[in-house]
Amino acid sequence: FKALVQDSGMTVTAWVKCYFEKVVLPLYHLQVRHGLGLVAHGQNTILVLKRHCPAGLIIKDFHGDLRASTSSPHLPEIQSLGLDQLPPEHLIHDLVTGHLASVLRYFSALCQDHLGLLESDFYQILKSRVETYHAQFGAPQQTSLSLLRPTFEKVLVNKVRFHAGYKETGVRLKPMLGTLINNPIMKQQEVLHVHL
Repeated sequence: FKALVQDSGMTVTAWVKCYFEKVVLPLYHLQVRHGLGLVAHGQNTILVLKRHCPAGLIIKDFHGDLRASTSSPHLPEIQSLGLDQLPPEHLIHDLVTGHLASVLRYFSALCQDHLGLLESDFYQILKSRVETYHAQFGAPQQTSLSLLRPTFEKVLVNKVRFHAGYKETGVRLKPMLGTLINNPIMKQQEVLHVHL
């Protein structure tokens, strides 16, 4: 990863901004504007590089990982495709848990350990990119859909099995939501204010 950033000729800050603009914001846009969520855990997303810099995103392997909001503007098409539907406040977890918790927490650690970009600065850059997106397209009407919420509900994947059992029914189980956890994008702001 370090070599990739160095070979791009960009600063780590500029490289990370490009990543957010080419990966996180398009996934966020799908959710906020189209009511479509992708559990973007890394196996179904491919980063396109141009001269070692993030240039695009390829989404693949939709089986089970592409879902729709019950308030999506594309409901007639979605229903004909047979996509799973979730309430909008549940769907945002496809991005929060699927990408922020499963990919970005490791990515931010790599940036800090190998490139000198503090984790707090990493999330400050993401916050700034999301704010720019909101300025351009408008913030989500439902605050539950915003990436700038101070907290998110913990997703309880395994607890569902205790309720549903282990018999395979062919129906994908929907996770349960638990207690609130701090949003790393906003939590870093609190840490920064303490040190100012």
